[in-house]
Amino acid sequence: MNNTSRFSSDELLKVLSLSHNATAIHSSMDLTVQMANDAMLAIWGKDRSVIGLPLEEALPELKGQPFIGMMQAVLTTGISHEDVNTPANLVVNGRLQTFYFDFSYRAIKDEQGKTYCLLHTAADVTERYLNQQALLSAQKTEAALAREQALNEEFATTIEELGATNEQLQETQDKLQQLNTELEERVARRTKALTESEANFRNMILQAPVAIGLFKGYDMVLEMINDKFLELWDRDRSVVGKPVVQILPEMEGQVYVDIMQQVYTTGIPYFGNEASVFLNRNGKLEEGYFNFINQPFRNSEGDISGVIVVATEVTEQVRAGNKVKHSEHRLKSMVMGTPVSMAILEGRDMVIGVANQSVLDIWSRTSEEVLGKKLLDVFPELINQPFPKMLEDVFNTGQRLAIPEIEVDIVTPAGTKHLYVDFSYDPLFTPEGEVESIMATVVDITGMVEARKLLEQNEAELQALNEEISASNEELAATNEELYATNEELNEAQHDLQKIIVELEISENRFRNAVERAPVAISIFTGRNLILEAANKRVLQFWGKTSAIIGLPLAEALPELQGQPFLQLLDNVFVTGEPYYGNEALSILEHNGELKAGYFNFIYQPVKNEQGVVISIMMVATEVTEQVNARKELQKAEEKTRFAIEAANVGTWFLDVETREFIVSPRLKEQFGYHTDEEVTYEMVAAAIPDSHREKVTKAVEKAITTGRNYVMEHPVVGHHDQKKRWVRAYGKLYPDDSGKLSHFSGLIIDITEQKQDEMRKNDFIGMVSHELKTPLTSLSAYAQMLYNKARNNDDGFTLGALEKVNTQVKKMSTMINGFLNVSRLESGKIFLNKHDFALDELVAEMIDDARLTIAGHDIIFTHSEPIVLNADRDKIGSVISNLLSNAVKYSPRGKNIQVECRLINNMAQISVKDEGIGVKPQDIEKIFDRYYRVESSHTQTVSGFGIGLYLCAEIVQRHDGHIWVESKKGEGSTFYFTLPVN
Repeated sequence: MNNTSRFSSDELLKVLSLSHNATAIHSSMDLTVQMANDAMLAIWGKDRSVIGLPLEEALPELKGQPFIGMMQAVLTTGISHEDVNTPANLVVNGRLQTFYFDFSYRAIKDEQGKTYCLLHTAADVTERYLNQQALLSAQKTEAALAREQALNEEFATTIEELGATNEQLQETQDKLQQLNTELEERVARRTKALTESEANFRNMILQAPVAIGLFKGYDMVLEMINDKFLELWDRDRSVVGKPVVQILPEMEGQVYVDIMQQVYTTGIPYFGNEASVFLNRNGKLEEGYFNFINQPFRNSEGDISGVIVVATEVTEQVRAGNKVKHSEHRLKSMVMGTPVSMAILEGRDMVIGVANQSVLDIWSRTSEEVLGKKLLDVFPELINQPFPKMLEDVFNTGQRLAIPEIEVDIVTPAGTKHLYVDFSYDPLFTPEGEVESIMATVVDITGMVEARKLLEQNEAELQALNEEISASNEELAATNEELYATNEELNEAQHDLQKIIVELEISENRFRNAVERAPVAISIFTGRNLILEAANKRVLQFWGKTSAIIGLPLAEALPELQGQPFLQLLDNVFVTGEPYYGNEALSILEHNGELKAGYFNFIYQPVKNEQGVVISIMMVATEVTEQVNARKELQKAEEKTRFAIEAANVGTWFLDVETREFIVSPRLKEQFGYHTDEEVTYEMVAAAIPDSHREKVTKAVEKAITTGRNYVMEHPVVGHHDQKKRWVRAYGKLYPDDSGKLSHFSGLIIDITEQKQDEMRKNDFIGMVSHELKTPLTSLSAYAQMLYNKARNNDDGFTLGALEKVNTQVKKMSTMINGFLNVSRLESGKIFLNKHDFALDELVAEMIDDARLTIAGHDIIFTHSEPIVLNADRDKIGSVISNLLSNAVKYSPRGKNIQVECRLINNMAQISVKDEGIGVKPQDIEKIFDRYYRVESSHTQTVSGFGIGLYLCAEIVQRHDGHIWVESKKGEGSTFYFTLPVN
């Protein structure tokens, strides 16, 4: 089988993405380069043309070096190989150079265990190796100088000799300081990229406008979470480091923890859409709806170590959608339940979307025979009748059409039905005002028309008969048999007439029953005085009245209508004979003695006699108060959002991703140095960004548009007109249009110039002062040490005691200065972690022993310890433990115990320091690890410090991929915890 067929581009890219270091993939014994990422190509000093070449051809300088043989051995044996600080000669920038690498060759095997390719990862440690060699040399030099200094001190007898020794010591210290500076600069270059990458990743998660959380292990222990996620949960940052079932006990019985564990086990992402979740928020269990993604999180070896959860709450959208569905269902139920024959024809093809039972009875069809089919397909006989043209006119004009007493022929299985109907076609509109369907209302008046025609025919026959009688009285008088026969015919005609009258009464009763049972409000007003002739239960509920008002003039039945427009509108309908359509009209009606406001859609439909004179008005109304109030609340929310943006002095922008139309707010124009009345394009805004940041910003914008990811960026701006330099923080996001297509990129920009300047000034000052203080403090320490040795040789007890106190104070001062220097290094990205394996439990015990030497009023108890081996910077972890012990002593009364524990929990080492001191207020817990933050109280006023200790502890722990937090109650003491990953 061809090895290259195993890889698709997506799979190779996925493999590459798992490695934080330079990565390449080789196959077959000639080590063909199947894939190499940018970092590996940079190490090789090659471009992508080497991909697809055998390694010896791609890098001919490797010939004679051991690496090709090592890699072929891994492919042959299937046993991976790795090494550190290994020299390699590579041609970079046209010349052969020696570099040092930590590397690994890993055999990648198929399901049968056969090795089919090799995964090559490497890290350039040249600077680290050279620094280590320089450090070893410096240590040797320092040891030699120390021996020389001891010898000089032993034989020093005069102040002049002491001065000479001090000069030598000062020269040595200067050399060490210079060497230390060079080492720091070399290490900084090596660690800068990794530090910035990690910081950017964490900042991206913490500042993301969507909820993001990272859960580690099968128990789903929360490792990282942003504020957006905490808002969704209604929790604070104390939940970090806890399993999700402990954070959200209400999840028991819900499926979401099982889903996360399934993603962790299988590595298959899970996408949730409008999922119902019950959460304890605002002090109660409430239901919310969320769109979320559970994505497996892999470590550098490609193993799944946790799950990333990205979530957005869509509760309001889902509830709004449910309201719309409920409204649609209610409308459909109203149509289906009304005794009035109704159908809805959708689109210009007139597809029958809704048809109630009454109209199905007229059509002599079942719902299965008509629903979803075109009207003319079901009733082809209508093609030559006027109805299709009428429907087309309603679509074209958007005007309602109502025609009384029209003939229609319908073909049924029993034959053709000839009907007389009153009908109306009412257009239904889209939100854009286009006609999308027509509601047809039909009243079968066949019986009434036939009865009227029969009556008219009988009246005509009677008229003719009377004329014959009056013209031939003599003939009638002479022929009694014919008169008798004629009288029988008259009696029969009268009987038929009586029957027709009864049928008319029945038809009228049917109509009244239909009005009474209709789910919409219907009433009939007769005459210019608007006598209330009929009103169904629905309209009486709207009015807050009983049927006792029927028969009264409307102005008397509803006196609160005086001063409102409805009485005048009704009178206009009487005068003009034109219907009136009201939309979301405000009406004030009295209910139980209290005026109540509501919004209604209604129709005033004139009813005319045969001469075309209006004799009454029919009103059909529906209440839309809830919909109107909901829309107004939405408008208020949008207005509040606009006001908040304006009040925050934030600039906003809108960019169409296709047309590149660019719209900005006046505040954004000011931020980029333009006048508020100027037309500003995207290119003009980009031109205001300095060259050092412009390409990075434009690439980030295009990447956000291409990938749909959020855009977060800090960069400087030089004003176009005022040439003033500002710093801004920009947030952006890609938004979809109504069809769901991602169509526009918009966001906001915040001016952070003052914040940036304060940070830079403070860091510069701290770094400068700390460096200046360090040199005289070193000299002072050396003098004190020499004096101490001399006093010890002279057996001078008083001087020894005084110098011990001097040394103690010097150490305190040195610790404080080193803390400030570490803060400065953290800010500039120059802090270096010298990681190696060590026993954590031994380090904890060592720090406790050191603390006991300087603590007299407290008892430190090491209550629990497990043997744990870590790969970390031992000195910096020791400083964290020492700082926590020192704080426990500072903030606890004398005589109180301090308890220390070291445990292994879920493959994480957890150290805790518990005191019985003053405790921390809840409002201080969230800020206690911030830089320069100090808890303000009467007790802390007597405690020295600058608020950098806990900040440094947090930074050191976080740079070791750990977590630090505190649990405390005011007056009951505090427990500080921090965790570190175990090898």
